Amino acid sequence: MTLKTTKEQRDDLLKNVDDPDISFHPWVIKDLCHDADRARELEKEVADLRAKLDEVERKYHELIMAVGTKWPGESRHETALRYIKSAEHVGAAAQKGTGALKEQEKGG
Repeated sequence: MTLKTTKEQRDDLLKNVDDPDISFHPWVIKDLCHDADRARELEKEVADLRAKLDEVERKYHELIMAVGTKWPGESRHETALRYIKSAEHVGAAAQKGTGALKEQEKGG
């Protein structure tokens, strides 16, 4: 990857450098620009991940707050999990029963 630096970029990168002679080393400028570009990429990735985390946290909070009354000795999370597992078990049993009824109706 070839990076071209403008005088403005170079001055911006060097404004916090104590050694003024460092400006004579083009490879340092190139590395600093590359590092700055990578830092911006990483900042965007972090911001995207934070946004995803915020959405997951919002959905999780919505889910556990749907539990009106938690079971004694359980957290809202544990009660919600137990409710979901119970509903899944009942739903699976109902689907099996529906399948058996359809087979009977077909004459199976």
